[in-house]
Amino acid sequence: MSYKRRNYSGLFQGKPVNRFQSIPGININIDTMKTIGSLYLLGPFLRALGIRDIVDRIVPMKRNVEGGLTHGQVIEQLVLNRLNDPCPLLYIEEWAEARGVLELYGIPPDKLNDDRVGRALDAIAPYENDIEEAIVLSVLSRFGKIDTDQILWDLTSFYFEGDYDESELIRLGYSRDQKKDKKQAVVELNVTAKGGIPLCHRLLPGNASDQKEALKNLETLKKRLKKKDFLIIGDRAMMTKPNLAALLRKKMKFLGPLACKDREFILSFPEEQFQPLAYTSAKGKGGYSGIDTTYSFTHDGRHYTCRAVVVKSEELYEQQRKTLDKQLDKIAKRLDKIKGSLNIRKFKNREYVIGQINKAFEGHGNLRPLFDISLEGENGSLDLSWSYNPEMLEQQHRLLGKYILATSLARATHDANQVLEGYKSRHRVEARFRTTKSTLKIRPVFLQSDDRIRSLVLVNIIALIVYALIEYVCQQEGLAKSAKQALFMFRMPAIVTLTVNGQVVQQIGNIKPFMHDILDALKVKPMELANMDTG
Repeated sequence: MSYKRRNYSGLFQGKPVNRFQSIPGININIDTMKTIGSLYLLGPFLRALGIRDIVDRIVPMKRNVEGGLTHGQVIEQLVLNRLNDPCPLLYIEEWAEARGVLELYGIPPDKLNDDRVGRALDAIAPYENDIEEAIVLSVLSRFGKIDTDQILWDLTSFYFEGDYDESELIRLGYSRDQKKDKKQAVVELNVTAKGGIPLCHRLLPGNASDQKEALKNLETLKKRLKKKDFLIIGDRAMMTKPNLAALLRKKMKFLGPLACKDREFILSFPEEQFQPLAYTSAKGKGGYSGIDTTYSFTHDGRHYTCRAVVVKSEELYEQQRKTLDKQLDKIAKRLDKIKGSLNIRKFKNREYVIGQINKAFEGHGNLRPLFDISLEGENGSLDLSWSYNPEMLEQQHRLLGKYILATSLARATHDANQVLEGYKSRHRVEARFRTTKSTLKIRPVFLQSDDRIRSLVLVNIIALIVYALIEYVCQQEGLAKSAKQALFMFRMPAIVTLTVNGQVVQQIGNIKPFMHDILDALKVKPMELANMDTG
């Protein structure tokens, strides 16, 4: 049965440019031109990584079912879509038509309909961990220079549209995107500190506790990497006192900011004890100083001690000072307004006035000690006075721009500057989350099945691995600053159908020399047409 082509050119736009010089005696007509863009790079790279083969090995199919299209082939196309031109699953068929999947892979686009895609997602769901582990181990084997001695850990949330009353994953919880009215799921991700290569992820319920998941994550990582002597770099959620106590008991390597501010500990160090640190950000900003010291605490009746670096950032100080000034000004204006309304209508009542004063500090209860407030008199003859508490205000300013980094790293091997530099590498895991949400467009998601949600997240993680590897290699070779730039450089390749002296010929055109430089760096061969006539 032949495949009937449909015209989807309006959904996926591409504007390749190809020019042919007229050659005497040769008549060339361009019949059609179909932009494949970054598929010219992504196709052979996914093949080299063995994505399709890994899925088919772990989730095999019986022969002669699903029209001969394996789950591995479907998942491969979903990963390609995430990286090339992400769209809702409903439109994968249209994307495949517009991007020449038939010509490149021999897969008729109508075989990638939403029902077939859904069945593939259902099939791989029970094996998501096995598939990810096999891909990660394949990557580590192929790219032997990837350093897994330092690993960055973080969590993010992504929201869902719909009720999801029966879902075990989709729950209301703390939203990192300020979407408090949306149900969500939480994705936990571990990436290498150098290169930001994803190593392991977990999909958690939307109401999962960051603090409780941190230690579970370590056990998952140890099984995945088959080692335990790695340094885990996390955020405040990882560095609660219970977690820190567990890390010390297990003799794990760790680095991260303490969850608690510990005012007394920070205030115990005079300003003159802070020594300049050489660290500068990627944007060239410095202004850091620190104190290399020891932090002690008690948990469940046991005493613990670890190394700590108290860091002060001038940039962070200015940001927090401006925020504090705005908050204090807002509270002061609210108190003055209450004072001006005293003994009028509701403000004659003492209890009502006390309630209004409390409302002035809503969301900023920690700033209450900075104010000395006095409410005198009886109902109808109240008098309110307030002023800043100079001692508490001075202490608050001394806390600004400062945080405590707790670590197991020895001073003999890592000075305070290296500790700060290690912590600042966390921007790589944050960048991977931004890529997942923007470039790969993991959300919003409308799937109604937990299994399909898990599988689609896995597809995005696989795409993120590919994205990170392209970036890693291109940066190593000086070919591109980012994966986004590298993929953009491949925007022009197209499948061109020509009529040459009456004979129809198909070829991939708009190929530039720099594209082969990137392909060579990734150690893959150029993309070819599945049905190309090489004779």
